[in-house]
Amino acid sequence: MTSIFIILYLIVIPIMIAFLQRRSKTIRKIGAIPLLYLLGIGLHQIVPFDQWISPTKLYDIEETFSSVMLLLAIPLLLFSINIKQEIKKNKHIVSSITIALVSLIFATVTAFFIFKNRIPEAYNISGMLTGLYSGGSPNLAAIKNALQVSPQKLVLIVSYDFAIGVGVILFFITIAKHLFRRFLPHNRITESHHNSSLQIEDETNIFDQHKWKGMAKGLLISFIIVAASVLLGKYFSETAGPIITILTATTLAILLGQIPAINRLKGTFSLGLMFILIFSFTIANMADFSSIQEIKNPALFLMMLWVMACNLITHFTLAYLFKKDADKTMVSIIAFTYSPVMVPVVCAAIKNRSVLVYGITFGLLGYLVGNYLGILLATLLHQLM
Repeated sequence: MTSIFIILYLIVIPIMIAFLQRRSKTIRKIGAIPLLYLLGIGLHQIVPFDQWISPTKLYDIEETFSSVMLLLAIPLLLFSINIKQEIKKNKHIVSSITIALVSLIFATVTAFFIFKNRIPEAYNISGMLTGLYSGGSPNLAAIKNALQVSPQKLVLIVSYDFAIGVGVILFFITIAKHLFRRFLPHNRITESHHNSSLQIEDETNIFDQHKWKGMAKGLLISFIIVAASVLLGKYFSETAGPIITILTATTLAILLGQIPAINRLKGTFSLGLMFILIFSFTIANMADFSSIQEIKNPALFLMMLWVMACNLITHFTLAYLFKKDADKTMVSIIAFTYSPVMVPVVCAAIKNRSVLVYGITFGLLGYLVGNYLGILLATLLHQLM
């Protein structure tokens, strides 16, 4: 019964915010996603769930629920995408991936030289962070196994990454849009077009009854895609499984989205955005800063903080020098740093769905190179000890 109440809580509040956004200029100006992140972090400190259920079980419920919401959202968001147009627009993705890789390698290598005398096996940590920030946790776990790093270090890296990540995500869904679009090239005509499009089709449209039939059909197809993707992922290892699941769900959604009857379904993008709101609120509720109050390994925390800051600044600087598009740069950083799963969140926050496929593609390529790059870098840095 407690689990059902928690899930209802995670669903109802985002729906309420979407409903209020329909009527409030203030909420529309702030943005539903930043507001839900702040609400989730704040309410987590107030609502006494830990008195009704163990913290471990609560975390498992929230993690599973957030994964389901995100997996269902991706197909719904992709159904209305014209893949032919996306291929034409994303011809220069290789140069952008090169910038991302150069930025990350520069950050992890400099971190190694700064902290090698303060952290044992700093070369392995640099390798693990290279994998973590070019594909996410699956790459991190794979590199940890390959390099035979202790589980204790893995736990610390995951904990610190979560704490740092909350701040990074908040930055990208609030002020990053204004900063990046001020200094990097940005097609304002395109922005205006997508803003007007999203005013017609945003998360508040789930309340329009004439779109419910299309949303129901889209949700059913999304369920089938997710079920097939998860089943396929189970045939692979624990590390490769999540990658296969996301890759399969994305591919099936794009392919099915080219069928006119599916591509023209009304409200699927709106429903996908609604699931992103629920996902965002759930993730924010998982934020627990109590473990960071007593940092067990300050040097490791500072090393990770350096890698994150140096990577972001270097990537931004190179994007400025090579005149890369502002919105594509934002989603490419997020896709590489936090895997493709966070791309829809940022696309919704910056109100530009045209870079959705670009970001997911970017992140999937990060998955592919992250393991090799992390292990290679750790091996090379070990020779410099």
